[in-house]
Amino acid sequence: MNPSRTLRARNVGLALSIVVMGVSPLAAQVQPGAPATAPATAPTTAPAAAVDAALHQAAHAQGQACGDALLAGDFKTLIRFTHPKIIEMVGGVDAMIATLEKGEREMKTGGMRLTAVTIGAPLQIITTETAAFAVLPQRINLALSGGQALHDSFLLGHSTDRGATWTFVDGTGLNDRTMKLLFPDAPADLKLPAKQKPTFISDK
Repeated sequence: MNPSRTLRARNVGLALSIVVMGVSPLAAQVQPGAPATAPATAPTTAPAAAVDAALHQAAHAQGQACGDALLAGDFKTLIRFTHPKIIEMVGGVDAMIATLEKGEREMKTGGMRLTAVTIGAPLQIITTETAAFAVLPQRINLALSGGQALHDSFLLGHSTDRGATWTFVDGTGLNDRTMKLLFPDAPADLKLPAKQKPTFISDK
């Protein structure tokens, strides 16, 4: 394999691990081999059209605000949109900010920077008796030596106040076990998009 391509892939992987809003610490806290269990709460009847539209609008707007905060390095705002369980696992707000600031410095040292974070309209919203869940497409653009990387993934939004306010988890770190840890009440028909690898676009 071309050594420069290998290094580039590692750099993209490092950068993306920095921008997933603290999901990576979950892996160390989930016991390997632990069986996944079916969620206990079934989704309720679909809401009326007006309510459904409001849910979509709020989830999309707040998801993009989360992405904008990440792009701007506004970590206080980013944490406000981050699922509280993530913040707890990292060690609290101060520890989360310190982790994000360290990651930002590492990206700059490696010659990488975020150039865009785009959040699309929800692909799916499901409400239960206790919460609402939203899957929103996400594209991260990352500039690095020799070109740029594009990574298509998703945010999983969670609301406990009928969709008025949302917090998010980056989908890059989600799997059956982390879902069980974070969202034990997630409905069975919540469909998470398949993981995708970053695409590198050369300047040449």
